[in-house]
Amino acid sequence: MALTSTALSWARHPTNKISSSYLFWSLCLISLGQGGYNPSLQAFGADQIANDDALPSTKDGQKSNKKSLFFQWWYFGVCGGSLAGVTVMSYIQDTFGWVLGFAIPTIAMVASILLFWCGRRIYAYKQDDAISERPSRDIVRSVKEVLSKLMNSRITLPNNNPEVVELE
Repeated sequence: MALTSTALSWARHPTNKISSSYLFWSLCLISLGQGGYNPSLQAFGADQIANDDALPSTKDGQKSNKKSLFFQWWYFGVCGGSLAGVTVMSYIQDTFGWVLGFAIPTIAMVASILLFWCGRRIYAYKQDDAISERPSRDIVRSVKEVLSKLMNSRITLPNNNPEVVELE
């Protein structure tokens, strides 16, 4: 919603530096958000399925794999959502306008957040021994190490090396 209003205000006043930087930072935050929950959401869903359950047998006597079934339905949902987003939402935006076209995904996202929040009591919580008690300290240490590696790396390129052949 904020990104849409920013884009519309920038379209009205493209010379405004504040609105263009706000648009840029909005896009950066969206990419960080997508990178934060997309990889972990699928793993979180699969983590809810216990491995030691008594799995039902199939016709040939083999045990069915609940996690495999979860990932199949997950992928079907992702592909179905992409198809609906490209076709149905494009049709709604072209036919009924952008307001309804953005209102429907907003309502769907709020509903999914509420549904996720309401189910928090039944989620399986597993304590991992490898997780640090102070993750912020580990993050800061990792950032410091990466920055020190970048600052101390000395890459020199040869100026006129006769062994280097340029292709034209």
